Order: sequence, then structure tokens, then C-alpha cells
Amino acid sequence: MSDKVNLKHWSSYYAEPNFKVNESLWKYSPADHLLHIHIPKCAGTWLKQIVFNSPAGAHRFNHGHLPAALQKVMLEDRGFEWDQFKPWAIVRNPWDRLWSAYKYTKWGGWEVNLRPVIQTKGKIELKSTQHKVNSQNFIPYKEELPIHHFHLKQLYVWEGQSSEKVELGWLKNTNIGKNFKEYVTNLWKKIPSKKITLEDKAPWYRQIEKNIYLDPQMTFLREKISHGEVIVPHIFRQTEIGKFFNWAEEQSKDKFMERRTEAKKSYNKSKNQIHYYNVYDDDMINMVGDLYKEDIDYLNYSFEE
Repeated sequence: MSDKVNLKHWSSYYAEPNFKVNESLWKYSPADHLLHIHIPKCAGTWLKQIVFNSPAGAHRFNHGHLPAALQKVMLEDRGFEWDQFKPWAIVRNPWDRLWSAYKYTKWGGWEVNLRPVIQTKGKIELKSTQHKVNSQNFIPYKEELPIHHFHLKQLYVWEGQSSEKVELGWLKNTNIGKNFKEYVTNLWKKIPSKKITLEDKAPWYRQIEKNIYLDPQMTFLREKISHGEVIVPHIFRQTEIGKFFNWAEEQSKDKFMERRTEAKKSYNKSKNQIHYYNVYDDDMINMVGDLYKEDIDYLNYSFEE
């Protein structure tokens, strides 16, 4: 891929509000070289705050939910080498992760309140064009900029743009089904059949509008999004957070990392705390097994785990 193609390809990503916020708020961290491959609904937002000691999770190399394959190309485009980093990811039981994504986008979390949206004539719109701050971590801008950050007004604009995209994505996600069983069933029906057609060649999660909450975990870990070897060497299960912190502290020499978990226990936790064991029947268990077969096989998960 030529430099010209690289720059053109990544220009839209560099313009993303989250990218601008992370670049603006970045400060030195001894964990800078620990490259987080952030798989959605795997405790990543909370971990970013702890690992990089950033209240908002903002960090110079915080690329959001970007697969390792794309992060590698983007870093090289910016003059870095993949070998300069220690890529890591947290993975989660696929049945648990899908339920967590569904209930979070449907009911929101303790720190995030869903802004009311409406759907009219097939078009999704915000009820109000005025941005409402979603998190108590952000203080509304009141025409007075504190001297410590002269970009604060622009930061609020970027935060608003980012939140609107996320909120509309949540609504589109929950519109896939009226309830969780219908949601799982409708996803399962999109698995390509044995018929050889152009549509059937597309994976099920690409036959609907792109939704990062549905992408298989393997798409974040491989050298190519759809195939290839796993290039993320440090993978931890969500049930191994303690093991992860031991590794991260050793790699960064930041001995206060685990202590910070006492000050902030969790983030983005759904308001609906029903355990995933209680929402699946046998048919749904098998459907998710088909949807996320590669994740289940490579990461060695079972429903009960």
C-alpha cells in the first residue's frame, strides 16, 4: 500500500472526534507502549482509565474499537513500528458478550444516559438538535474557559459529535429485534448459506449496517480482519483481570496501577444486571454458537464458562 493511499485511507479516521479528543488530552504514561486492542464490551473503557491513569480514558494511542490489523497500518503510517508496542486485548465469553452488548445499547449504563431518539418513516433522528451531556464526568461549557485547557470549548463539540454517533448506533442495534430472542434469531438468519451468491459471500455481521458490538472478537485480533494469523500476543479473559494487571504493572513498572482499581471499580456497566445464563434457551445457545464459531474455537469458550 503506497503512502498516498495510506493517507487518503486514514484521513477520515484522523478526523474522528474521538481521535482528536485523545490526541488533545494525552499526557505521558509509563504504559504508553501497552497497545490496547479494544474489543467492545470487554471492560476496555474502564481498563483504559486505570492503565493509562486517565479519568476519561483518553490516551495518545487510544484508537477506540479499531482492529489490530488497522491499528498496525495506521501506526506505521504515523512513523511507528508494531514491534515498539506490546499489543494486548481482553476477550469475553461470546454468549455473555452478546447479551451485554444488547442490554447496554437497549438500557444504557450507570454512567451513560441514553438521549431520547425517534424513528419516523424509516429515518432515525434526534429529538433535539441541542447536545445533552451524557456523562457527569463532563461539565457543561458556560462561555468561560479555564486557563489549564484553552481547547475545552472544542473538546465539548467533539464529545457531542461522538456521542450522537454512538447513540444512533445503539438505536439501530436494538431495532434488529423486538426482544433478545428475536434479536439473536434475526442475526442467525443472516449466516451465509451454501448457495454461491454475492450476498452469501459476505459474513453475517457485514450484511447489516456496521455495528462494532456485533463484530466477532477474532476480527480484532488477526493480521487481516477476515483471515490470517492472530497478531495480538497478550490475550486475557475478562475473568483474568488480576492476571492482566500483574502483567501490565510488570511491563510498565507502574506499581500504582492495581491500586487505582480501588478508586474506580467499574465503568459502562449496564443498568440491567440479569445474568446471561438466564436469558438463553437451547435454540439461542446453538445460534450464538454458529454466529461466533471462530471465537469459540480459537478462544476455547463454552456457554457455561
